[in-house]
Amino acid sequence: MWSVLSLRVRLALLLSSMLILALGTIVALQVMFASLTLKHEKVLADDVANQLVRSLGATLSVSDNADSVMHKFLDSSRENKTGIVGFETTDTTQVVASTPFRADGVPAWFIRLLGEHSDPSRLPVIKDGRKFGDLIYFSDLSADIREKWITFVALLIAAILLSSLTFLIAYFLLGSMLKPLARVEKALTMLRRGQYEFQIECEGSPELVRSCNEVNQLAQSLKRFSSDRSDLLRQMVNLQDRDRSDIAKELHDELGPILFAIRAHATSISDGLSTMDTNSAIASSRLLEAVEIFQQANRRILDRLQPFQLQEFGIISSIDSILSGPGPKAAAIDISKDIDPSIAGVKGVTAETIFRVIQEGVTNTLRHSAATRLVISAQLVTDGEETSRRRQVLVDVFDDGKGVPTNVVFGRGLRGMSERLRALGGTLSISSTRQGTRLSCVIPCLSDDDLPAV
Repeated sequence: MWSVLSLRVRLALLLSSMLILALGTIVALQVMFASLTLKHEKVLADDVANQLVRSLGATLSVSDNADSVMHKFLDSSRENKTGIVGFETTDTTQVVASTPFRADGVPAWFIRLLGEHSDPSRLPVIKDGRKFGDLIYFSDLSADIREKWITFVALLIAAILLSSLTFLIAYFLLGSMLKPLARVEKALTMLRRGQYEFQIECEGSPELVRSCNEVNQLAQSLKRFSSDRSDLLRQMVNLQDRDRSDIAKELHDELGPILFAIRAHATSISDGLSTMDTNSAIASSRLLEAVEIFQQANRRILDRLQPFQLQEFGIISSIDSILSGPGPKAAAIDISKDIDPSIAGVKGVTAETIFRVIQEGVTNTLRHSAATRLVISAQLVTDGEETSRRRQVLVDVFDDGKGVPTNVVFGRGLRGMSERLRALGGTLSISSTRQGTRLSCVIPCLSDDDLPAV
């Protein structure tokens, strides 16, 4: 229970508990001193009663009718409630009051807590040196007990009110004092998410101000490191793309003409073998098939290395070429798309990444999913403040196929896409259910060169 409480509540409870303990100690001391005070007051009351009995004995000694004087004294005690409840002789007992005095409104447990002060006292009445009888006397401490009870209740109420007030004051005061800690916590969460565009307002105690300043400096340092990292990763991806482009150009410029010449010569040979034997004709036909397969493989490799249509026609037309290619047509799959028109201006590394992600998603769907429906989505969004231009493209490829087995190992294409996106600061996720498979990725636009004109 204690571990789940916030620091603010813990400190408020500790302060309130300390105050309750202090007030509880005061109440306990008040009860203890009240008990001692009552004992002292009972002793004083008993001394007064003894003086009264001595005066009564002296009066009886000089009186001719002691019984009459005694009756008058008892009647007067009955009317004035002096604490005398009876008179007892060896022959008779006269009752003056049936019950001792009671402190009305005071609970019995409190009276017991103060101690027993209601035992009767027997005061001997001496007349002419002989015992005339015993007065049964109770000390009337009801007023004192009520006074102690009122004091006890007042202290108890004060303890409750002061504790509650202390808790509330401490709670709100600590909340104000610890507010910078909440800002620090929020800032650390933003740092963990890779968001460095913030500045904590430093206020409060010197320790908290120093902590806030340290977090602000950490955010600035991480912002610089993140910017440097993004630049390096972008350069790395650009170098990879440049290498692919160079290789594609070499293949196109070197192998293209050679393959064309081989095919032309093979066709010429095949045309000249019409009068020759059947085996030579078959060999010539197979040579032509091999050359055609080689050319198709070369075109696929070139397309994988560098999609030429992306540079010539733009990202949206390139996506259309993927969806209208021979693969989707042969699969007879229902394809729908939701392409944000604003991504037409996206270019560079971001555009090529969008193209490759959609190409890889469509290829995997056609090869493995046995789907009947394919949905492609690409949206350009702004993350955070407009002034920071942290814009990114959200790409989503969904099919209603059989899904991906839990123990499947992803192929080279998806692994390559994941590494590329991670290098660019993006993310790639694949979720599969009985309803189908969804490939989602976030592609950041790392610089203004990748952004469409606004």
